[in-house]
Amino acid sequence: MGALLSDLSLQGSISSYYHAGEGVVRDIFVGSVIAVSALLIAYKGFSGFENWVLNIAGVALVIVALVPDNRSTDLSNAFPWLHGASAVTFFACLVYVVLVRSGDTLGLLQNKDDQTRFQL
Repeated sequence: MGALLSDLSLQGSISSYYHAGEGVVRDIFVGSVIAVSALLIAYKGFSGFENWVLNIAGVALVIVALVPDNRSTDLSNAFPWLHGASAVTFFACLVYVVLVRSGDTLGLLQNKDDQTRFQL
């Protein structure tokens, strides 16, 4: 997206796009992350615990989007660890849902070959 809007090179991390190119893609980047957050919170997991984990992932992602990693705001100055801790929480929640909870719905597939094919 940065290459389309300006002559922005590939950044070293996802969070680097917040200030890259004098913030040329900041609004699109933050808006996209907030939209993904809202979808994670709105999505109902297969079990109550999965739903709870997805809600935590969504809230953590909102914090990642709104608290920059370079201490450029009062909140990121007061809590310099908040961006990183929220990012780790977000990714840990997603890994848990994908690796641990993914098999919960396999029994709903009618075809046993499909069940076997989708098992991790």
